[in-house]
Amino acid sequence: MKHNAKKILAMLLSFVLVLSLVPAAAAGGIPDREDIDKLLYELYILAYGKYAEDYEAHNELLFAQDALAYEYYEESHEKVTDEVVTAYNNAMNVYRKYAATVAVTKVSVTPGSLNLTVGGYEMLTAKVEPSNATDETVTWSSNNESVAKVDNAGVVTAQGVGTATITATATNGTAGTDDDKTATCTVTVSAKTYTVTYIANNGTNEKAVEDNRAAGDYIIQAYDKNFTVPDGKVFDYWEGSDDGKYKDEQTIQLTDNLTLKAQWKDEEKPDGGEKKASGGGSGFDLVFNIPGEDNSWGYGGGYAPQQAYRVSLAPMQGGSAALGLTTGESTETAMNVYPTTTVYVFPNAEQGYVLDKIVWSLIDGSASYDITEAKNFVMPAMDAVVYVTFKPAA
Repeated sequence: MKHNAKKILAMLLSFVLVLSLVPAAAAGGIPDREDIDKLLYELYILAYGKYAEDYEAHNELLFAQDALAYEYYEESHEKVTDEVVTAYNNAMNVYRKYAATVAVTKVSVTPGSLNLTVGGYEMLTAKVEPSNATDETVTWSSNNESVAKVDNAGVVTAQGVGTATITATATNGTAGTDDDKTATCTVTVSAKTYTVTYIANNGTNEKAVEDNRAAGDYIIQAYDKNFTVPDGKVFDYWEGSDDGKYKDEQTIQLTDNLTLKAQWKDEEKPDGGEKKASGGGSGFDLVFNIPGEDNSWGYGGGYAPQQAYRVSLAPMQGGSAALGLTTGESTETAMNVYPTTTVYVFPNAEQGYVLDKIVWSLIDGSASYDITEAKNFVMPAMDAVVYVTFKPAA
């Protein structure tokens, strides 16, 4: 049968229609022209609306519409004959088949929980059951938008630290809430954290990565916790991946992952007898006159020496140190009365440092001795260097 859609539509548009989803004669009885026109209109709306993309349903609705219109207008000339009643009832059955409302029975949300950091986002998916529900519309809401917001597509954006509940609601197309179906997702939002990585950059013993550091104040760590200084070098500054140049213990604002490379400079060897700064305190290089044939000794130019030797303090971080002179006594021979060097240490307690180690070394590197406990040594017949290191208190 040929569809008469254009003819029927023109006829319906000229008809002042009192809209109702179900024509009056649906409950039984003989239809009149108003019943027939209403049913033709509803079949047309379903075919080109709800079922426009459903080939089988679309054609079945239009076939029922054509059959009723043909019988009533073409064959019976707008008289309600038995044939018209039969066509009307057949069309009504098709109408009921496709106009019936299928309610939503369940809504589920995937995933059921989310862990985000501030500024992060993720999309939730809502599934409506049954799959042929008449109205599959879902609305989204958050019970705490200061923690997490959600848009109409189900995208959740973390706003602040805390917990929020995101709810998906299927209303079944009604204004009331009695038939609503809901499902939820719990969102936990934590502070944004970053990773700080320290690299020795030609030194050795690289520092472990400092992970999960919260945004905000961050204190640059000291290199001497883990790094071994390259020969002939001292620490200068940290070169940051953000192009910054940082000193130990400097406080910065951490806003992203950060890589810090240690930068070294040539060690400046102090001249004997000159006062020098050392990590916030001061010390002196001492020059000793080792006994000559007259068994005399002195420092800094005392009695005429056979030979003068120097002991120096190496640069240090986390505190200061100074060198002092004492004398020893011997009952055997005056030749054994050698000068003794005492090392005085001053940790920077305000910054949380304590003494780590005291080591003195022969200037030629042939021997080194740990004197952390004794804090003094007998001056050898060779220049020497004292290394003092500090560490953070446990």
